[in-house]
Amino acid sequence: MVSTDSLRGSYPATLAIALFALIPYLLVSSAGSLLEGQIQHDLEASRAALGWAGSLSTAGYAFGALFAGDLVQRHPRRRLLPLLALATCAGWLCAAIAQGPVAYVAGHVLAGLTTGMLLVVSLPPVITGFSEKVTISAGFISLGLFGAIAAGPMVGGLVAAGPGWRGFHLALAAIALSVAGFSRVVLRDNDPPNPELPRDYGALVLAFLGTVLPFSAVALLAGRSFGSAWFLVPLGIGLACFAGIFLYEERRQTPLVPIHKTIHTLPIIGTLIAAFAGGVFLSLLELSVGRTMQLWQFTPLKTGLTFSPLLLGAALAALILARLFRSRYLPVLILVGLVMMIGSGIMLIALASSSPWPWLSLALTLLGFGAGATVSPALFLAAFSLRSSLLPRVFAFIELVRSVGDFLMGPILRQYAATLAAPEPLTDHAVALSMAIALAVGVIGTIVCTVLFRAAFRRLPVPQVDTWLEEEDAVAIQSPDIFPDHRQ
Repeated sequence: MVSTDSLRGSYPATLAIALFALIPYLLVSSAGSLLEGQIQHDLEASRAALGWAGSLSTAGYAFGALFAGDLVQRHPRRRLLPLLALATCAGWLCAAIAQGPVAYVAGHVLAGLTTGMLLVVSLPPVITGFSEKVTISAGFISLGLFGAIAAGPMVGGLVAAGPGWRGFHLALAAIALSVAGFSRVVLRDNDPPNPELPRDYGALVLAFLGTVLPFSAVALLAGRSFGSAWFLVPLGIGLACFAGIFLYEERRQTPLVPIHKTIHTLPIIGTLIAAFAGGVFLSLLELSVGRTMQLWQFTPLKTGLTFSPLLLGAALAALILARLFRSRYLPVLILVGLVMMIGSGIMLIALASSSPWPWLSLALTLLGFGAGATVSPALFLAAFSLRSSLLPRVFAFIELVRSVGDFLMGPILRQYAATLAAPEPLTDHAVALSMAIALAVGVIGTIVCTVLFRAAFRRLPVPQVDTWLEEEDAVAIQSPDIFPDHRQ
């Protein structure tokens, strides 16, 4: 029998806690569309009502990441993580026993908020606290994050054919409860790094409005046109607040987010890639699932099994990331991932219901690989040019930016496809055109980031990972200023 003393500070246990704290919400984010019919029937809810669950929980996830960047400066992680995991458990439990859409939405919002906070509370210590295991951590983090999203449709199909959505949510609650219990046993005591940091209420208010308003606009878009004031006004105000975070934090003497530390080539490139690549992936995934179920008339189980190659691609990308993490070839992996994702998009646009099954599987494998080879590696690339001591606060802000970019594009393009197809629920032409827009974003983003990288680096830089993790003021890669005239 394993003693609790042997688990205290254990690397495998710490890594497992971090991953299992995050995986449930990520699974739900991509499995939800396959369970939508069951949930609508059982709760007697409209699709628009359930849309609020996805929109507001995503807003909570994005805001929670930044909020946690403040909390980890003031409170020990060993105290924060169990409390947040218990709150996540309460959220999933509330959704599982819901008798109407209000309780269901509330449960998802609570789970999304606390999962975003757990992301910042749980992951940085896995990287900085076990420097000798950093390559293994990088691979597992990539597999845990995008492997979970890639596995979502398959899990959703199996749940729809098996225990149903209530049993699924009860299982998620049980996982969160286990994380809360084991974290008290596994995590070491730690002193908060900066308990005297002034509370940055301005940044938190702007972040709250900059997430809730845009995602509410997406939820309000159901049944309305893109020119509706119900969509444009909250979207415009929310994006203005989001942009205001940059200006506000740049002018503060003690900001929550050290913006001036991120205005360099690698943080900007890494954040841009993570945002647009994640958005393209989720857009292609949502549109493909919608086409498979609505146009090709696949059952949820058949749809889930059809999308299982996504997980294979994501797992392969995670394995390669672990092998290349300390090398100069991380940017090459990202570029290959972007090209693979663009290629998969072209294949998905060309596919029809009569297309051979192997071509669809190949397209989905490439899509899963593209996601796994871009988002997580790009976040690590951004972090390499920042001091590891700043990692929680900067990571929180990058996650905020990435989440807004990732999760806004897909729902908007899905609604655009529905608008084009009206009065039909969906058409092949509408799906293809919406996919083409996502693909154009991917192509433009790839070109812009490649040009920025080549302008900054004549050769591929070799990251000094050990120095970065062991010395408080060191960086892994010296990143030039984004403006050529100011490069050192």
